[in-house]
Amino acid sequence: MEFNIDLTHGGTRALDLPALGKGSMRKIYCTCGRIVDIDSGYFKIRMGLGKSLECSFCRNQRVGREIDELNDHFLGIDEDDREAVDLL
Repeated sequence: MEFNIDLTHGGTRALDLPALGKGSMRKIYCTCGRIVDIDSGYFKIRMGLGKSLECSFCRNQRVGREIDELNDHFLGIDEDDREAVDLL
């Protein structure tokens, strides 16, 4: 069995495992250390756009941070105010 690791796309590594996976799935190595199955079509679209791939846990964490940042922006909360609230 041969493992082809593509290191050209940020911190995400694509693993070609044809003997282990389904035909339409790709395995990726997320920056958090998880190896997850990603649909090949989704993989090609994301790589074509130059975006990184991530596992669902990392994606949910990132989206949560972005939502909090947008809420703070539209509510007029500064980073200093947010840090003071987070300490309490």
